[in-house]
Amino acid sequence: MLTERQLHAFMLIKKSIIETGTFPTYAAISRHIGARSRSNAFDVVRAIVERGYLRRLSPPRNGFALVERPPITIERKRTRYFRFDDETKRLVEWQP
Repeated sequence: MLTERQLHAFMLIKKSIIETGTFPTYAAISRHIGARSRSNAFDVVRAIVERGYLRRLSPPRNGFALVERPPITIERKRTRYFRFDDETKRLVEWQP
């Protein structure tokens, strides 16, 4: 399962590898997913590799290869809302 950001990065990587045969730069990935730095893009790519959608190639080729996998599902995080309860003086979950 991939998060939305990982899915966007993976689709860019897949498109680049299929069309040009090269892995996109981390700067290009970071711009595509709206990350503030290349290190965020690196973390996203590492997560994609850990989930098995990409495979690192060994030296001397140093790169990535696509791995055939079943269809991708998106992992969405559930947004939780809280409000302050005056009676109990605690935060309680609230459903809008």
